[in-house]
Amino acid sequence: MVRSLLAQSLALGGLLTSNIPLASALPQNDGSAALQTCLTEAVGGDASRAQFPSEENFSTADVKPYNRQYQYTPSAVMYPKTATEVGDIVKCASKYTRKVQARSGGHDYVNKGIGGANDAVVVDLKNFNQLSVNQDSGIATIGPANGLKAVVEGLNNNGQLMIPHGTSATVGIGGHTLIGGFGPVTRRSGLALDSLREVEVVLANGTVTRASEDTNADLFWAMRGAGQSFGIATSFDFQTSPQPAGNVVTYQYNVTNSDSTILAETLASWQTLISDPDLSRDMFTLAVYQGNTLLIRGNYWGSRADFEALRLAERVPNIDTSAPGTTLTESSWIDMYEDTFRFTDTQLQDAFFYARTAAVTKSDLPSNETLAAVLKQLHDGDAGHAGWWVLIDINGGAVADVAVDATAFPHRDALYYFQIYVSSTEKEIDDAGFGFVDKAMGLLQEGDAAASERYGVYPGYPDARLNNPQQKYWGSNLPRLEKIKAVLDPEDVFSTAHGVKPARL
Repeated sequence: MVRSLLAQSLALGGLLTSNIPLASALPQNDGSAALQTCLTEAVGGDASRAQFPSEENFSTADVKPYNRQYQYTPSAVMYPKTATEVGDIVKCASKYTRKVQARSGGHDYVNKGIGGANDAVVVDLKNFNQLSVNQDSGIATIGPANGLKAVVEGLNNNGQLMIPHGTSATVGIGGHTLIGGFGPVTRRSGLALDSLREVEVVLANGTVTRASEDTNADLFWAMRGAGQSFGIATSFDFQTSPQPAGNVVTYQYNVTNSDSTILAETLASWQTLISDPDLSRDMFTLAVYQGNTLLIRGNYWGSRADFEALRLAERVPNIDTSAPGTTLTESSWIDMYEDTFRFTDTQLQDAFFYARTAAVTKSDLPSNETLAAVLKQLHDGDAGHAGWWVLIDINGGAVADVAVDATAFPHRDALYYFQIYVSSTEKEIDDAGFGFVDKAMGLLQEGDAAASERYGVYPGYPDARLNNPQQKYWGSNLPRLEKIKAVLDPEDVFSTAHGVKPARL
């Protein structure tokens, strides 16, 4: 059970540059027939690349909601092949007062990729799957539709290169990068967006531009952390680096006990371990809790002997290295990722689910007593018909080397993300499931309303029940984002309930 749950879990200053044209006010008309004609013409009259609600199997073949908890019907799902076609689609949607959202992999907790509401125009980027590497500069040009497995294999085949990112095979690199993008090498190399050097973007007025530190710098800043609110990224230029030399150790320890206080003791010691400022950046670790089991898993970039010298099993109590489920293997970089992808390929289930997350900083670390109370509530609580688990993703290291305001991504000081997840393959999450999550998260935040407001939320883990979600996702960077939005997308064409809204200038 824990294996399948973990697989699911692993699987979001300156003056504005003047050479970006402002989003234009276009004539408006609500006629759906005219909209469909306009959209079909935008893709060269190819009806197969313009799908509408009247089409057979529109919901299952084109909409494909990732989370069945949130069901929406778009006005259209479009499949462009060029950035110019994307721009023409955006112009049509604006003309007929439809909001627009791009979709690369579509793995979104609240289904923002299909608009997050009815009647959006969805721009599916599945045809933007290019991948090439300039061998002189090490710059990889990658299309947003490439899944993370395709990225790993493509960069490996072009000189055993890498960029930092996550571990879910079919997550699209596009959405993954625009909201952060963390994974096994985050502590060594930062987030996916930290390796981004330039991006091609379709703006709200349908024009195609490029953004980097030197060109359209404010747009580039916003795209790195809040990109879906500012445009549709059709191509990314990443600075690659060589894969880590030598082997990678992959480890997993299962601690099983019906007494949640024993598991809390283990989790508290794990928290102490990852809080150590001297913890090697070669160490990646995460924790998963469900029922009577706490699972600790991760990778170490080095030899098995070096990993064993860290004495992880001794520093974290109650680990039995002979217990069922324990693994300790060495492999190459590419083999490690291929094994992980096989593991996480099972994660996509046709399910109703809800997740709530807190970005926990060192200044807000829960006490041992608090962790014990949280785990007891989870262990003894009632989630109704839903199954549940907790995923704790480590952050820190190279992520924290970057200033909070250097990109739109604000969670540089988070030590880890604490996520409680309830899921059902049968029916919607109900009040019992929501209450189960709320009680445990309230204990984590010690019932302190002020403390609760301090906890941010990783934008890749959006929460439909958040109050003021924008503040949670972008924190102190939100005012600047709102000002940029007011210039580039004043009509909020790229709009969801979770997106950046334009400031009133």
